[in-house]
Amino acid sequence: MSKLKPPGLIYTFIHHKVAANLLMILMLMLGLFSVWQINFRFFPVFSIDMISITVPWPGSTAEDVETSITNIVEREVRTLDYVDKMTSTASNNLSVTVL
Repeated sequence: MSKLKPPGLIYTFIHHKVAANLLMILMLMLGLFSVWQINFRFFPVFSIDMISITVPWPGSTAEDVETSITNIVEREVRTLDYVDKMTSTASNNLSVTVL
């Protein structure tokens, strides 16, 4: 009587369908974990150092926008922490404040 070679991996998956499904689930879980980790390893972490406040006011003049919107926004945001520079622009129909 001769000894047969032990069954291979394909033979195991053919006869044990649960093992193939478990391997597939394990591979999917590892793939999802890898996608979650790739964000932290390869992409730099940065923060945006500017905030823009845009307030539209259709049909108004630049003087009305400055007195009614821009001055009020400037007063409110001036007291915020970590604001180094503030630039405001009032034009017809629009007020833009950049911090």
